[in-house]
Amino acid sequence: MSLIRALFCYQSTFGIIFFFWSLLSGCYRKIILPVVLYGCETWLLTLREETKLRVFENMVLRRIFGLRRDEVTGGMEEVA
Repeated sequence: MSLIRALFCYQSTFGIIFFFWSLLSGCYRKIILPVVLYGCETWLLTLREETKLRVFENMVLRRIFGLRRDEVTGGMEEVA
């Protein structure tokens, strides 16, 4: 019985986390991205501007998902 209870708790916890992540990523795709890319059809993108857009997108996604870079290992970890 405890195994079923543990699986239910695991599923409900990660279901809630997945719901919030999908909600935040949906807000990013529907609100932030269109504002940033407004009028992009007329832009002449150089490699530098394309890199800046990619850096901005990664920064926003890291903030949404609560990640930061570990200074010792250089890997990504969750902000508690």
